[in-house]
Amino acid sequence: VGTLSGRFMDRMQKEEAAPEGASKLGFSSLHYSVLESQCVARVVVRRSGGDLDAPVSVGYATKDGTAVAHLDYQPVQGVLKFGPGEVS
Repeated sequence: VGTLSGRFMDRMQKEEAAPEGASKLGFSSLHYSVLESQCVARVVVRRSGGDLDAPVSVGYATKDGTAVAHLDYQPVQGVLKFGPGEVS
């Protein structure tokens, strides 16, 4: 079983403090579990506050914890983009 937790969101907020009045992004749940037999983990990111009619984007990447990239999971990175009015 692999796990994602709220500590990742805490790290993201500390590393990239948003300007005052900007939208805030966070996970919809503080805990996600994935069985090894499952091939995909679905993580929902929600947007709140700020100007929801303006587009916003944030970079993301997986990082080793108790699981090791290429051995336990396929690493991914990219940019998550929210269009005008999009909140999840």
